Amino acid sequence: MALDKQQAIACFLRHFREPAGLPLVTEADMANLFGEGVMEALAELKAYDALHHVCAECDDKCCRLVSCEFYEPNFPACTI
Repeated sequence: MALDKQQAIACFLRHFREPAGLPLVTEADMANLFGEGVMEALAELKAYDALHHVCAECDDKCCRLVSCEFYEPNFPACTI
């Protein structure tokens, strides 16, 4: 599946409002903000992770590598 990044960005810009509080969103919010293509891509990544345990074996390297703004070493697992 090829993700149309421009379409996802345009969808986000059409639906984004100033955050009302913490930047935590539901799956429905994500679909509304980014579109179904992004949700499908995330579902594929989640399925791949379930099969190959990428996140469980990462030891926090990925979050630090991509400078994830949600990364917090004190949490026992990814907050996303």
